[in-house]
Amino acid sequence: MVTKVAIVTLAVGEAYLRRWKTYCERGWRTYAQNRGYDLVVIDKLIDQAPRALARSPAWQKCLILDPSIAGA
Repeated sequence: MVTKVAIVTLAVGEAYLRRWKTYCERGWRTYAQNRGYDLVVIDKLIDQAPRALARSPAWQKCLILDPSIAGA
């Protein structure tokens, strides 16, 4: 069995995505490439149900382990 490794981040909203691209993207991509990792940037809320929208967006990170979301 082959285990895939990914760096996954959440940058929801244009302002956050723009900051991530400006300050982080280049270094994170280089780091991931050098180690053979995937890089997954989630820029939209995964769960948009009313219950999920009432929580902090950071809660959405709990959902990234689903292989359909993390790109497995």
